[in-house]
Amino acid sequence: MADEENTEKEYRPAYIISDEPNKESSDFRFDAYANTISNLIAYRKNKTPLVIGIYGAWGSGKTTLMKKVQEQLATFPKGKDSQKQRPCKTVWFQAWKCSEKDEILATLVEEIFRTMERDDFFNKIKGEVAKLAKK
Repeated sequence: MADEENTEKEYRPAYIISDEPNKESSDFRFDAYANTISNLIAYRKNKTPLVIGIYGAWGSGKTTLMKKVQEQLATFPKGKDSQKQRPCKTVWFQAWKCSEKDEILATLVEEIFRTMERDDFFNKIKGEVAKLAKK
């Protein structure tokens, strides 16, 4: 027993997987998927509304893929394809935190308004309405 008390335990770190999106999306090789989804969303000839579902097990990279799509959409439209692509604005909200349909809808609408406020949309539109009123 004395030997057991004097023996040092070997340090072995425990590794956990974070729930944060992977900043290095290349680890998942999602660039082709993100590019396809971004172009489907931004292409002007595609009719809206458009619904795209991203399904997968926990840790399979759904959030990482969605963040990559969000990054790509933020760069549209630019360059020679700007006439083919519609400008897109993304709103990030976590539906899984809501338990009922009405709560999901209310949370989504609330996040849309928060995003509009952060982008100073209301002041911009107020200016546009004032211009129209003068005409």
